[in-house]
Amino acid sequence: FIVLLFLTILVVNSFSFTEGYQGAIWGMSRDEVKKAFPDKKFQEASGNLLFEDIILSDDAIIGFYFLKNQLYNVIIQLREVANIDFPEIKSAGNKFNEVLEILKQKYGTPSRLKNTINMEYIDDDFAIGTGQGSYFAVWKTQESEITLLLTKMTGSKVALMVKYENPYFASLHKKAEKQEAIENKF
Repeated sequence: FIVLLFLTILVVNSFSFTEGYQGAIWGMSRDEVKKAFPDKKFQEASGNLLFEDIILSDDAIIGFYFLKNQLYNVIIQLREVANIDFPEIKSAGNKFNEVLEILKQKYGTPSRLKNTINMEYIDDDFAIGTGQGSYFAVWKTQESEITLLLTKMTGSKVALMVKYENPYFASLHKKAEKQEAIENKF
């Protein structure tokens, strides 16, 4: 398996990626990502990089995730979009729609746009606040999958996230996680 993973990474390395998140292109190393955002103060966590920023007037954390020191995933999480106080959740729903419109302008109509709320709930805000549903939208480009998600997190927080992911590296990451899980069992 290790040989197969190595050969797959070797093949992926021969691709010339042009997409990613802002100046960070898929396959970049940690150092290259840091250079792409020279004015940001990065923190390292488990081999990944994070920095804080302001997006649409909200505090945000932007995380860059790596496999074998190659960027494959970026997650933007607006911090404390809402507590389970229902006026705040309505505001989070409005923020979801605001981000949705921005992403539509950039990527076009999403390939998937869905809310997973059970119809027995009269109010979407109540359903999201109690963890009984979420809103999401997905776009696909040549090299990326972009997902916008509004959902309840653990505790009393509702999160709004945008995830940029390279499918090639993401599949490698999943294979590596499965292999690690098998190796740790035996």
